[in-house]
Amino acid sequence: MEDINNNIETNSISNVDFYFTDFVGSTDSAEEIKRCMEYPMIYNSILRAMSRKAYNTNGMYANTIDYAVAIPNLDHITVCRTKNKKNNNKKKQFNLLLKMLNHKRTTRDILRHLYIDGMYVGILRDTTANNTNPDTSAGVDALRRLEGLSLDDNFMIQPLDLDYCKIIGFQNNVSIAAFDMQYFDQFKYGGLVNEIRNYPLEFADAYIAYKKDAGKRWFKLDYRKTIALKSRSDEEEAYGRPYGLSALFKMKLEEDYENSQYKLIQELASSIYYLVLPEGEKKGVCSLTKPQQEKTIQTFENAVKLNTNVASSAKISTLTLAPGTTINRLTKDSALLKDTLSEENMKKISTALGFASSALNAASEGGASYSSLQVNIDLVLSQIFQHIEEIATEITRVLNHHIGNQPKDYIDFKYLRTSIMNQDKMYNR
Repeated sequence: MEDINNNIETNSISNVDFYFTDFVGSTDSAEEIKRCMEYPMIYNSILRAMSRKAYNTNGMYANTIDYAVAIPNLDHITVCRTKNKKNNNKKKQFNLLLKMLNHKRTTRDILRHLYIDGMYVGILRDTTANNTNPDTSAGVDALRRLEGLSLDDNFMIQPLDLDYCKIIGFQNNVSIAAFDMQYFDQFKYGGLVNEIRNYPLEFADAYIAYKKDAGKRWFKLDYRKTIALKSRSDEEEAYGRPYGLSALFKMKLEEDYENSQYKLIQELASSIYYLVLPEGEKKGVCSLTKPQQEKTIQTFENAVKLNTNVASSAKISTLTLAPGTTINRLTKDSALLKDTLSEENMKKISTALGFASSALNAASEGGASYSSLQVNIDLVLSQIFQHIEEIATEITRVLNHHIGNQPKDYIDFKYLRTSIMNQDKMYNR
């Protein structure tokens, strides 16, 4: 069979390339950001990139998400729907899988994705290390023998690249996700075999089918082994919405305002010095000869250059000028440097995020009492616990399928509604 690298078409383009080509990469404009916000299903890839950029650069947005991820305790229980000896043994196996899965870390990772990206798609992997020296030189035929390449057994929820995922429907109230096989086309110049071996065998089969028929580009994932969650979207929509979607425009305005303030500071920090040569008896004519003028100007310029080239410490220069020569400095108006909008912008952003700004930075707000802040925190917690409940339901489904349980015999995995804010009250009940 033809070698894998020679069997790849060269005219494919990824979802991200398509979106950014269509949008001409012009998301620096606040108006273009508003356009993306109005059509989140069309520009979902761009919105997720903008949300992740805001998470990396905006302290309020990052702190809000980090608090939401860290605040739940993730205390959990497991309960058998049918109580018998067989299910009790299955429950021990289920609890062991939870430990192997490191469920708290996995849940927080899913929660962070839901806040930043608005969705999460991951597949359950149970890989046995039984093929540590594979022969990958045989091309496509070798793809079927690539499962289990890790140096140790591996049990995990493997997140998929969201730029190549979408929700295509739902069944029995479970979202069905699909994966774009064009993901592997980006490795057409090398490394395809090494990349595809990180996925289950059915991904290799699907990719081979796609290369034979481009109509099979989207591979429907097995919902029994897939966790697919969306945030802030309807069931029929293909993507979720990032947590900060409604605040992106305001964060862009705040960024522009800060940049303008920094530019103003730089302008005020710069100086313009001027030299006035002595006037002679005739109005508007210098009393110095041309060589004297040139020497005076050169002396003045050298003194200014000598001072401005020293960045680490102050420099004092002396110079001798002709009688009547004066040196002065232009003054600048610093009235615009007064910060009048930062606090107002912060309040607008926190309002759009649904998080009281005083709860984020401990600053007092007029009329903001402890009780009103508590109400705000309770509302925020209700959203967090909603996500956590959905995550627990997904983990329950995929792990029960993995150990061969039917729905009537499921072992339910549930997170308690405890957090660092209410743990004392909950534990004392």
